[in-house]
Amino acid sequence: MSKHTDTNHGHDDHHVTQPGTLFATMILLAVLMGLTILVYKVDFGHMLSGGNDALGSWINNIIALAIAMVKATMVVLVFMGVKWGTKLIKLYALLGFFFFPFLLITFGDYMTRSWEPVQGWTPPSKIHGRFPDEAALPSELKIPKAGEPTESLPQPESH
Repeated sequence: MSKHTDTNHGHDDHHVTQPGTLFATMILLAVLMGLTILVYKVDFGHMLSGGNDALGSWINNIIALAIAMVKATMVVLVFMGVKWGTKLIKLYALLGFFFFPFLLITFGDYMTRSWEPVQGWTPPSKIHGRFPDEAALPSELKIPKAGEPTESLPQPESH
């Protein structure tokens, strides 16, 4: 009988994240959440732009989005294990961030098509109380009951 001395069992490249790393990441995410709440409460428009509410709203949103991007990056890197993954895993994670804005741009284009009417397009208004995509469907489906005359129904043309 041969002696089995290999204790690795093919798990060379599997990374186990240490609990301390997970806990530190969780604490950092909690701190960043508190910072996001603080950014919501502080009006940067009065502090930086002399009372311009519109500019202050933009500044608050930019700061909040920057914090959200840091939090999302931490989740992807640590909790999803991309930090310790192969180059292919890192490439796929990066491509996801490039694909998502493309998806949003496409959706935005689709949702704003009615803003600029083009000759020949049906306007997005109701036709007989129904939306245009529903107008092609019959408003009432007439199915004759047993023994009911069918004169009111459209008859096939006979040649």
